[in-house]
Order: sequence, then structure tokens, then C-alpha cells
Amino acid sequence: MVPYITRLESHFTKYTLGMIANMSSSHAIRIYELLIQWGGIGRREMEIAWLRNLLRLENQYTSINDFKKYVVDISVLQINKFTDLSVSYTQKKTGRSVTHLIFTFSQKPNTKQTVPTQSGNAVAKPSKQPPLPAATQEVDEKEDSESPFRFAKAAITPKTQCEYLKLRTAEEIELCIERANEYGGEQEKAGKPVRYGAVYRKAIVEGWHEEKARQKAQQAEDAARKEASKQAAEKARRTEAEKKELGKMETELSAAWFSALPEDDKHALGVAYVAESNRIDVENFKHKGYTYIGFQLFIKKKWLESKQASVTKGASHEPARANT
Repeated sequence: MVPYITRLESHFTKYTLGMIANMSSSHAIRIYELLIQWGGIGRREMEIAWLRNLLRLENQYTSINDFKKYVVDISVLQINKFTDLSVSYTQKKTGRSVTHLIFTFSQKPNTKQTVPTQSGNAVAKPSKQPPLPAATQEVDEKEDSESPFRFAKAAITPKTQCEYLKLRTAEEIELCIERANEYGGEQEKAGKPVRYGAVYRKAIVEGWHEEKARQKAQQAEDAARKEASKQAAEKARRTEAEKKELGKMETELSAAWFSALPEDDKHALGVAYVAESNRIDVENFKHKGYTYIGFQLFIKKKWLESKQASVTKGASHEPARANT
């Protein structure tokens, strides 16, 4: 039992109870605990769905504005007022929805912690983690945003991260953690407890990235096929619309051409239409005259022929260009 007892100190985050004594929000206390777990980094990104579940607020404050106003903002206010941390946060979108909150924090300057002495009296002890210089914070934030462990729902110590990076590439680890988060979510929906640290180890050791990579490749292929089909349908729709518009324009132009013809020419076209039409079209033409749709299509055909003949005639009379 000795090895297990002695490891307790390294597997839990310690903080002074006085830091949370004046807080009235249990959510503020829990968020404070989540932040100090990453005290050496100064930045933590949390998925909103995961944070809601952790705070047992799955069915409360469903609007992101309400969640920020009544939970996050109050928590940040109390942490800044009563604890040794100075905290701010921003939000991150996936598509059009806000899906993550990014907390940036540092230890307040001149913050002191009290530790008990052998006599039981508390003495002041300077903080072991002074706030980082601004330049160092920017570098750390950039590195953390590119870390393959940035989506982990449980803290992974630097030592363990190095161990994993010897086993897998950064891209493979990121895929393993993504698949492990999906697995953990499935277990939580089934009402089963999830030890994410153990799940991450299993995923990385066993190579869950291969399954996730295949899944992403299939999703990308399906999305590309769907997009290609959508573009083809849109192109066909535009082509059909252009065809209809062209047909309508040609009908109007041919009607105007026919209207401008002398009466003898109009009569001649009517005779020509009767000569090459079937009995039903002839009967309809006798009743409706020049407004009959069959005759209008005939006129359109004749107009196109005359137009083509004019183009051909113009080309035949074009003077030959001298060779230079």
C-alpha cells in the first residue's frame, strides 16, 4: 500500500481553503479548481458541453448568453475577487456555434499563501509561481494552442506527454484523444463513469488514431462527393434556366420578325405551315390563326433559318484579307 499512499500527493492539486472560503458560487469553486490544475501553463481550453456536464448544468442555462452571464461571468468575478488568480476568458466557435471557452490566468503579484507550522500557527509563504512575463505568456499560449493534448478533458502531466510523444507523432496523438473523447462521451451518455486519463493512455498505446483517421478520410470523401453532386445539380439548374431564357427571347424575337413581314409573306408562311403539318395542327391553326403555339414554333424555326442564312451570306461576301 505504501507506493499508492505516497502517490496521492502527485495526483491531486493542493490549494489553500482560504482561497475559496468567501465564494458564494459552487461553480466558481469548481472552475477555480479546474484552472489551478493547469497553473503552470496559465491557459486552459474547456469544451462547453463538457463543462456543463461537470457542473451538472446539462438542462440549465441552455442559451450560451445565459450560461456565460449566470455561471461563467459570476465565477470569473469571484475568482478575481477572492483568490490568488487573475482570470479572463474568450470564446471559440466551431462553425457558427460557440463550443469552447478559453481561460487565461496568472497568479496575482505579491500573493502569499499560508502554511501551517509545527506549532499550528500559520505563517506567510510567498507564492512559488510568480506571474510569467508577457512575452513568455504569449509563447506559452501559442504552444498550447498547437499542442496535440489541447482537447484533453483531463490533465496530462508534462512527463506523461513526453512519454506519449515518444510513442506516437503529434498528429496521431491528437486523433487518439479525439477518438477517446468520443468514446468517453458515449460512456457518459450510458450513465457510466469515465476516467479520461486511463482512456487516453489506452487510446494512445493501442493506436486508436488509425480508426479515427479512416473515419475522417471517409467523412472527407463523403463531403467531397456530396459537394460535387450539389455543384453538378446547380450547374444543371443554371443551364436549364439559361436554356429557357434563351428560348423565351428567341420566341419574342421571331414574333417581332413575323409581325414586321408584309401580309403576303405572312400568308405564304401560313400556307407553308399547313402544307407540312398534321391534321390536328391544321385544325387548331384554322381556329386560332397566327396565335396558335404550333405556328409560333414554326415561325421561330423559320426566323432562325433566315438568321443563319444572313450570317452565311455575310461571310461569303467578306473580302479576302491580303497576306502580309
